[in-house]
Amino acid sequence: METRSYSIDRLLIGASGSIGVVNLIPFLLAFKVARFAKEVQVIMTDTAAKMIPPSTVRLFCDGVHTSLFDEEGGKVRHIKLGEWPQMYAVLPASANLIGKLANGICDDLLTTTAIAAKCPVAIFPNMNFDMFNKSVVQRNLSLLESDGHFVIPPLISEAYEVATGEMVKAATLHQPSGIMEQLLGVLDFINNQRNEG
Repeated sequence: METRSYSIDRLLIGASGSIGVVNLIPFLLAFKVARFAKEVQVIMTDTAAKMIPPSTVRLFCDGVHTSLFDEEGGKVRHIKLGEWPQMYAVLPASANLIGKLANGICDDLLTTTAIAAKCPVAIFPNMNFDMFNKSVVQRNLSLLESDGHFVIPPLISEAYEVATGEMVKAATLHQPSGIMEQLLGVLDFINNQRNEG
């Protein structure tokens, strides 16, 4: 029986405290089933780690990082993590995180690694539609694109909003198959640019 190869060798996921982080485990499981990435590591912000236990996430990937410093020697690890992946997906990206990244604020492992990354960085916004539509958020997304990051447009749909307990219009994450398709599209774009250059 022939084993299908992986689409990506090393995928790093940066998970913020947006409510979409509750979908992280289904995403990781879908990536495994589809043989999408040979190795997947996850960086979680403090808020993300409060919403979903890193110990649970660790069961579905090759490593979870929550602290800027490693456990053994207290070394800062953002440079090594920034050199490791073939692709860095910020999934989900809250309005707060988008603002930090757009303005170069490096106050945790996720943001410092995004700035240090030597690979394409794809950002998946996930928030209330009114927040997503605010000029400051749109300006920050434009800044990220002008800095060479890839902003993946969210799906605009009705979704349950935890903050209000109501169904509202929201900027939601794609299904796992859509996320994989978007990430491969980014890699294809990068490879085509290299081939033309």
